[in-house]
Amino acid sequence: MSNWKSNYDMDLLKYRMAYDHVRELIIFYDNYGNILDINTIALEKLNYIKNNILDKNIINIYKDIHTATIGEINEILAYRKDGSSFYVELLVDKMDYNEGCIWIAIATDITKQKDIIKQSVAIKGELSEANKVKEEFQCEKYKK
Repeated sequence: MSNWKSNYDMDLLKYRMAYDHVRELIIFYDNYGNILDINTIALEKLNYIKNNILDKNIINIYKDIHTATIGEINEILAYRKDGSSFYVELLVDKMDYNEGCIWIAIATDITKQKDIIKQSVAIKGELSEANKVKEEFQCEKYKK
């Protein structure tokens, strides 16, 4: 029996280590939105400490979570403790447990991707403007 318990404890420890060291923000919550558990990276990205967030509702983090399609990737804003926000790709799913459900929200910060898209759009605009100037210059040059 003690061997089973130690194997179970080891599995739980391995799960916890993986859970706390992935890049994704992971939050478990109940049917009412009450946060049950949160991983370390989510605490860091959201600027919370564990004791302060466990009395919060998932709506405090993902105000538009009700618009998310279950089982699919959704682009949504995540809100930090100070009210600032950042975009994430969010996967929401649930698992039946006893007489209720446990929900999971797994999010990937896409701030860098959004910044790269903004930069590429700006560069594309600048190139387009430069091409117009070049064409105008060439037209003027050939008119002479």
